[in-house]
Amino acid sequence: MVDGHNYSHLMNPRTGYPFENNLMGVSIVTKKSVDGDALSTATFDKGLRDGMAFIEKQKDAEAIFITKDKKVYVSSGLKNRFQLLKNSGYQLATLK
Repeated sequence: MVDGHNYSHLMNPRTGYPFENNLMGVSIVTKKSVDGDALSTATFDKGLRDGMAFIEKQKDAEAIFITKDKKVYVSSGLKNRFQLLKNSGYQLATLK
């Protein structure tokens, strides 16, 4: 945190500064952790809408996106399998 602004460790290679988007985090579900690690960075930099579109095109990969306003978005393969804990302070949301 610098001057009241929280910066991410994920850097935009074009600017050298952290990515600026509404994402707080992205978790990837894959069979191999190394695939998930690479996809999480590649997805985070795209933001919510483009990141979700990117994941939906990937074979055997799902994602959970958490935004700074405490909304949680899940890819289609997790829709019927993912639940939030009650009173978590987060809200399950869908892209429109």
